[in-house]
Amino acid sequence: MLLVGFPLDGGRMLQAVLWRYVGYRQATFFAVVAGFVVVLVVSMYAIIMKEVLAFALALFIASACYHQWVVLETGGDDVLFGAYDFSQGYTSLERDQPPSPPRRKVSWWQRWQQRRLARKVQREQDTREAEERRLDALLEKVQREGISALTEEEKRFMKRVSDRYRNRN
Repeated sequence: MLLVGFPLDGGRMLQAVLWRYVGYRQATFFAVVAGFVVVLVVSMYAIIMKEVLAFALALFIASACYHQWVVLETGGDDVLFGAYDFSQGYTSLERDQPPSPPRRKVSWWQRWQQRRLARKVQREQDTREAEERRLDALLEKVQREGISALTEEEKRFMKRVSDRYRNRN
């Protein structure tokens, strides 16, 4: 992971981190450039230390970076038998429709925040419904027995809930 060049793990990690901020194409390009820098460093090491294996590693990294660079420059059509141009004889049902914008994938952090917010809203709604049921029961009690039948806690509860309703409107 010390070598941050494209086909190596460090280069893939660099690409993954940059992907979120600059997009796939630009992140891959930066990783490929870093790969070429690693090729220079490993080649110099191989020449100075007379290491054949290090030189073979540099050749592998160089060929992988070059291949990825060509794929980026040619539009990314990396298929087994080459790209076929369907524009001359292939008719598409979707040709008249404008392309839909790509949907961003929601990260785990955003999904967690959405679930947390949904639980909070649900708790608030449950609390409100419970308070409304209790308030209805207390109002029935006042209607049957009068206001003097309420305890101090029930009076405080009614005051608090009625103030909340008053401020909401």
